[in-house]
Amino acid sequence: MSEKIEKYYSVPEICRLLGLKPHAVRRAINDKVIPAYRFNGSRKWLVTIPEVNAAITNLRAGGWDE
Repeated sequence: MSEKIEKYYSVPEICRLLGLKPHAVRRAINDKVIPAYRFNGSRKWLVTIPEVNAAITNLRAGGWDE
């Protein structure tokens, strides 16, 4: 039995990896478009690449451009 362990990235990390603008990612997190998580009382939002990619795909299908 194999479990997939999801890796979480901070906003600056995800922006660097995917070439996104930090303000756009934060806005999408605040608008609940991109699911984001905080662990152990941290103030940092953490996201996963698949969830960010899915949100971008859905937004672009609706005419959104970062």
